[in-house]
Amino acid sequence: MKLVVLSFLMPVLIVFRVCGQDPGVYNKGYTAEQNLATIANISPYSPGGMGFDNRYEGVIGTRLVYDSLCPAMFRFNGQEQWIKLEADMDVVDNVLIFRHPTTEEILSIPAVMVGELIITFSGKELIYRTTRGMKFDKEDESIRFCQVLYDTTYSFIRVPYKKFIEANYKALYSPQRTYDEYESKERYYILGTDSLYHQVTLKKKSLEKLFPEAKELLSDASDKPGPGQSDEDYFIELLKITGK
Repeated sequence: MKLVVLSFLMPVLIVFRVCGQDPGVYNKGYTAEQNLATIANISPYSPGGMGFDNRYEGVIGTRLVYDSLCPAMFRFNGQEQWIKLEADMDVVDNVLIFRHPTTEEILSIPAVMVGELIITFSGKELIYRTTRGMKFDKEDESIRFCQVLYDTTYSFIRVPYKKFIEANYKALYSPQRTYDEYESKERYYILGTDSLYHQVTLKKKSLEKLFPEAKELLSDASDKPGPGQSDEDYFIELLKITGK
């Protein structure tokens, strides 16, 4: 057994012996002082080298719609019983984040399990459902959260999402963003006569294009929101005129 082990180790010992005879990098090129001087002069913009960059400031924003847990009423898909809790929606992973009403643990469930969610924010009750079962003209059919803005003659929904913008400050002509950011965005859709949800902008022309038969009804309507009126409220007023 000893002979076998020694015969196995011999090539290894020879390799180490050969390597030990190499004069190595310490006897070549720059001196230690020159190396230190070169490293000290490297900046994040130096070609061929990278210094330590402490400009990165982390992440701004969150993956949540309201960036915090809000008072809410929630029911599971297919059930009628409502549960009172604190919740918000992660619109990157499409999950409901909530605090368990008894244990106070922070938990999550996928959007597919959500039947309806009523969130209270800034004194308003906002109704959310999911796109489960909805058909879109140009979008994928992944299940996402959507806010129900108008659901009488026409179904008008808002789909919130987050656009992730990476930090970019290493290129010479970069915009010098020293942080990553989750930027809040939204898309608006209306259910058309073809049973598909069509993306719209909150303008009268967008509604006239989707429902050309209502162009005459909308002819006297304003082309822009009134003083103090939000774009969403203005568009809902147009929908009410269209539905007459």
